[in-house]
Amino acid sequence: GEHDLVADPQFVSPSTDPAKADYRLKPGSPARQTGRWESFTPLVDLAGTRRPSPGTPDRGVFQH
Repeated sequence: GEHDLVADPQFVSPSTDPAKADYRLKPGSPARQTGRWESFTPLVDLAGTRRPSPGTPDRGVFQH
C-alpha cells in the first residue's frame, strides 16, 4: 500500500526462542520514526514507553 515499507527492520535480536528474542529496533532501523498516527495507535508501547505526540512514532510494538 501507499505507506508500506519493504526493508529489513533491523531488530536487536530476532529469535523464535523467547529467552533470546529482542524485537526492539536497532538505532539505524528504517522502521524508526516512520510510523503513522491512526485512531488505533496506542499512546504507549508494549514496554510502557510513551510514543511521541506530536511526532512520528516508530513502526512496531516498541518505541525507541
